[in-house]
Amino acid sequence: MPVFEPQNYEFIRFNGNPDVPSPYNGPPSPAVDAMWDSLWADNMLIPQDLYMKSRPQYPEARVESTAAGHGGFFATFEATHQLHCLYTLFRASYVDYYEAERKFLLHNPDKYHARLDHCTDMLRQKLMCDSDATVVTYNWVRDEDRPVPDYSVLHKCRKHDDLLEWSKRHSASKAVFNKSLSTFQLEEEP
Repeated sequence: MPVFEPQNYEFIRFNGNPDVPSPYNGPPSPAVDAMWDSLWADNMLIPQDLYMKSRPQYPEARVESTAAGHGGFFATFEATHQLHCLYTLFRASYVDYYEAERKFLLHNPDKYHARLDHCTDMLRQKLMCDSDATVVTYNWVRDEDRPVPDYSVLHKCRKHDDLLEWSKRHSASKAVFNKSLSTFQLEEEP
């Protein structure tokens, strides 16, 4: 459940033409990586009421900061996780460029592919959850025998910068986490 409801929306025409470059596309480079890095929201601390509003699956295993003036429950936005997954798939498509990806694949191929499968399925679930009903129209194009889809359609989008600003205001950068022997712990990853 969202703990932050963006108030600002904007209309954006997506770049759906594979021949038009995007700053997030390959070939990979430090500039492309910097563009991806600019998308991540900070890990954050949220107060108990927002934590409970999120309806966590395992509240008894919550991670809480005990730092004076920096208390709260450790969290991140799902959009950050989804973008991280997409970036993981991007890096996997250029495994020869990304040394860490190549090493992970060579040393632990089962875990590497499990991570890619996780990301693919998380993005599938998100796309199906949203079930974007924006209409893609078709056009006649010279030298094409069949109608060609125009994927550069207009979308009403939440302003991602608002999400980044909210996470910065609630940043966990000064948090202190203490996992004591009495802290409830899950037996395996959720």
